[in-house]
Amino acid sequence: MIENENVHITDSFTIYQELVQYQENFMENSKAFMKGNYVLSFVKVAKLKSSPIFAALTKDWEHDAKVVACLQVYACFVSTVSATIQRLSSRAVVVWKYQVCDRKNTRIS
Repeated sequence: MIENENVHITDSFTIYQELVQYQENFMENSKAFMKGNYVLSFVKVAKLKSSPIFAALTKDWEHDAKVVACLQVYACFVSTVSATIQRLSSRAVVVWKYQVCDRKNTRIS
């Protein structure tokens, strides 16, 4: 798709499903997220963990408990928005899921 030419547009439904699942499970995984251990499958973890910004964001901090509480409030908000988006886009998802496409001959410019 945008960042990886090897990902076809029809694979975006799988990515969408993973994002939805990630958001639904975020509340239980907010501490792992803060440590950098809760990432999506398509994230290049080695590249991410080599970043000094990532290291600074995931190191222990005296206010981690407050950040976890804020992330859990955020997770409640995101789950509500996610449910709304799922409901509104259900027709598009059905088309997305069952669309038949010739991967060799179909290119999106």
